[in-house]
Amino acid sequence: RLPVSPSPVTRSTRPSPITHDMFRRMKQNLAEKVGRATVTTSLPAEVERGIKQTEVWKKRHAEMIKDYEAVRRISNPNKHDEVANLLAKLGTNLAGSETSAGKAEALERACSKIEQKVAELIQKEWGASMRDFDKVKFKEFQECVSAVNRTRLDKDGCASALQSKDTPSRREKSTAADATFAAQIEAARALFATIPTLEAEQAANLLGTLMKHGGLYGEGAPSSK
Repeated sequence: RLPVSPSPVTRSTRPSPITHDMFRRMKQNLAEKVGRATVTTSLPAEVERGIKQTEVWKKRHAEMIKDYEAVRRISNPNKHDEVANLLAKLGTNLAGSETSAGKAEALERACSKIEQKVAELIQKEWGASMRDFDKVKFKEFQECVSAVNRTRLDKDGCASALQSKDTPSRREKSTAADATFAAQIEAARALFATIPTLEAEQAANLLGTLMKHGGLYGEGAPSSK
């Protein structure tokens, strides 16, 4: 009789239990969607603008990273090296064309070096800065938006429960939810106030990269003499 292998230890795939606060938010959110409850808490105008700007950043950065990847793929130094090798071969096979073929080969070699520098520039300054922003700042903005929505649902949910039945416990929870929401709004105000500065920094970074990009072509151009 063959020995029975012990069952492998598997990690539980059961989802985390739903807490009472999570259930209250889900209930409030569903009630608002089906029209059984209304959003009684309005957000300050500057917070609304900050939330909208976060959505703009999400779409814009996805497009910019896609464009960055396309530029990186196009910047291929090997294609110029291949052309240079072919031109050098033509120059050796056709008498009288050595000088012109040599100049054309030198031009392609220069283009190859420029392409390599362009790829490195975009990778180091443009791509890296966007990815750093997404990993740090943009993540902070997304978490702030989630916290505003979460605490707003808590505030309205607790207020709705208190209106349905006034008890000391519900009154205490409603007061606490109000305070938490107010604190989160102040945090959102402070964070969203940095948007103009961040926008200016990103624009300056991209402009600086583009200026360096143009300078590479001037530096790498071979003499025509």
